[in-house]
Amino acid sequence: MFISAQSNPQTCGNLPAELFDLAGLIGWLRCKFPTSTGYHVEAMTGISSASVDNWLQRRSRPSAEHFSLLLCVYGPSLFKAAVRRPAEWVDRAVEAERLVEIDQELTRLTSERATLVR
Repeated sequence: MFISAQSNPQTCGNLPAELFDLAGLIGWLRCKFPTSTGYHVEAMTGISSASVDNWLQRRSRPSAEHFSLLLCVYGPSLFKAAVRRPAEWVDRAVEAERLVEIDQELTRLTSERATLVR
């Protein structure tokens, strides 16, 4: 969608500019890492745990660079949690991501089963 310099910075077409859902992001991160959330996010992304802790305490929000890193590491499910009204393609991407996770788990379980059934 093209936004001209003349557009109201608080809107994008007829959508409010506030599409980012900090509470959704916090909830997703805490669900993924119930303890030591900042530590785990730092280990996987390189984003300092102090920055993550600031988000968790709502003292700040992720920068565009940090949010991009989070998306690269955690994928569509994080995006869906952090956007108030995601587009339809996001649901399809989350489903595809989950199918990959299921396939990986099945492969792991099949391998484990094979070692036990000798």
